[in-house]
Amino acid sequence: MERVGVYGKVNPPIRTDADRAALWDALEDGTLGHVTTDHASFSLAEKAAHEGNFLTAPPGHPGTEMLVPTLLDGVAEGRLTLPRVAELLSTSAARRFALPDRGVIQEGARADLTLVDLNGEFRPSPDTLLTAARDVARLAHGSTYRGRVAATVLAGVPVWDGTDVRAAPGTGRFTRPER
Repeated sequence: MERVGVYGKVNPPIRTDADRAALWDALEDGTLGHVTTDHASFSLAEKAAHEGNFLTAPPGHPGTEMLVPTLLDGVAEGRLTLPRVAELLSTSAARRFALPDRGVIQEGARADLTLVDLNGEFRPSPDTLLTAARDVARLAHGSTYRGRVAATVLAGVPVWDGTDVRAAPGTGRFTRPER
């Protein structure tokens, strides 16, 4: 925490190396069924106002943009397989939230896909992150993640080309579970 100070305050808090290893083990052995994150994107000014006072700093980190790179790095390390990542991020969530046309690649299903380049790299920085909170994502700055998102397709329409967003603002919609 000394390296990042108030920029490392997140919920749930970052714990010990043993705790992080236990989370990876639980992902590997199936104890954890899916992975989610939030996106608490405080601005640089909002975080910087609390420099030196960790307790009063708002907790937050742009987790959404870092989720896939983190798990792809786990694939590169041999902790996870690519099918397991798909299960954790898509298939099990679709089952959990009763979305039968999601989380699978089959006829009649929505073509919501994340295409990855396992030989690529991602280096998070204010220049490579898209979030408005790119300046506070200091937990990952200076790191190199093996594997990168090459493209994202939403209902068969490309919305990310590996460099730029191709969808218009407001393209995303709330999806109501079928229960």
